Amino acid sequence: MKLHVLKCPECNANIEIEEDRSFCYCQYCGCKIPVDDEVMTINKNINRNSIYTKRYINEAEIIKERSKAKGDKLVVILIVAIFLFSFGYFSMSKYSSYSEEKKLEFIAEEVILDIKEGNYDDAYIKANTLHYTSGWSSDIEKKWDETRESLLEQIEKAKKEKDKSNSFFNWFD
Repeated sequence: MKLHVLKCPECNANIEIEEDRSFCYCQYCGCKIPVDDEVMTINKNINRNSIYTKRYINEAEIIKERSKAKGDKLVVILIVAIFLFSFGYFSMSKYSSYSEEKKLEFIAEEVILDIKEGNYDDAYIKANTLHYTSGWSSDIEKKWDETRESLLEQIEKAKKEKDKSNSFFNWFD
């Protein structure tokens, strides 16, 4: 009969046991200790694997949460970027629409001055350039189409009145 010395896993005390026993009790703390080396090795491996598995599961959950947080941040950044891009685009469109309307107003004023001065050909050419192209609103486009047609009618009317006053029959009056 051989005696083996083991350490208690609970209180760390030295315990002497006989070789043919499969388990024993610690005389200090009462802990049941398996004696078989294979069983002890398997139990230690199971406990160790259980600890590692729990650690890997926890690490995987942490990684998952971090990636979810990164995904959420990415979505927020993407939404903000789209909002800023849209705001900038519509602001620039509105500004270009405003500047184009100012340009068309200036041309319309020049057409009216040309009509008053009798420069009908220049007025006709300038009036035909009154096309709204910014595309911001169909109402604005319609407004400038109507303005162009009105100016062309004024040019024709002023030209006819001038032709009437310069006609051959009016020289004898």
